[in-house]
Amino acid sequence: MVKSFLAAALQCTSTPDPDSNFVQIEELIDLAARRGAELVGLPENFAFLGAENKRLELAPTLAERCSRFLVRCKRESVHLGL
Repeated sequence: MVKSFLAAALQCTSTPDPDSNFVQIEELIDLAARRGAELVGLPENFAFLGAENKRLELAPTLAERCSRFLVRCKRESVHLGL
């Protein structure tokens, strides 16, 4: 038997500022979780959308920041019983 679940596909307006993007997407993840979503899909450029030279400047650290951010979001949702 297949169990049904609620999924959310999030959309955001990413900017060249990863910090503000993380805040924006965290609010959307929280909203989706509070509405019952068990699976959340994020846009591919949720953490950064901007000039190529800035992307290259951030590239060495952005993937790790994204990974830590997503792990933290998941841990917080589990802690809240979501």
